[in-house]
Amino acid sequence: MASSGVAEALVDVQQRKLAGDVQGLIRLLSVPTESGILVVRSVAARALGDLRAREAVPGLIRLLDDASEDVRISAAIALGKIRDECSAGALVRAIGDTSEPVRAWSVWALGRTGDQSVVPSLVSLLSSESWWIRLETGRALAEIGDSRGLRPLEAAVSRERGRQRWRMARAARRLRRKHRSSKRG
Repeated sequence: MASSGVAEALVDVQQRKLAGDVQGLIRLLSVPTESGILVVRSVAARALGDLRAREAVPGLIRLLDDASEDVRISAAIALGKIRDECSAGALVRAIGDTSEPVRAWSVWALGRTGDQSVVPSLVSLLSSESWWIRLETGRALAEIGDSRGLRPLEAAVSRERGRQRWRMARAARRLRRKHRSSKRG
């Protein structure tokens, strides 16, 4: 498809977003790949996340299995912005994706769901070979605030070096504060 077709499609997505046309954006999640405008699904997914459109969660979950890495990343980001616990199971599956960015954004999104049932899945990622996955896991555990993540996160901090150690330690402090405040309240 010509670049003008892509530009028109992107303008259409932006107009739908500004108008709050959630149903129209949800329909765009199903734009066929053959149309040549693969980017539409990705941009529509992000727009739905920006709108915090809970009714888009089923369509966004389907996009976590899309052939396009960009679409899968956008779906994970959108699900994280929507913060719906219903997406937690699909996001746990997505942390097994072959793409490191998809895994990292899925971990980020899991933290934003607040679903404490994902803590064991997240704890297992603290030993990932990827510093990005480990960092997002620490942040996700801190966001969820479940005390089951505290000891594993503190142990992970001791294995890190440099700036990564500082970032992970910050996540551990945040989780510790949440744990203490929940004991008081």
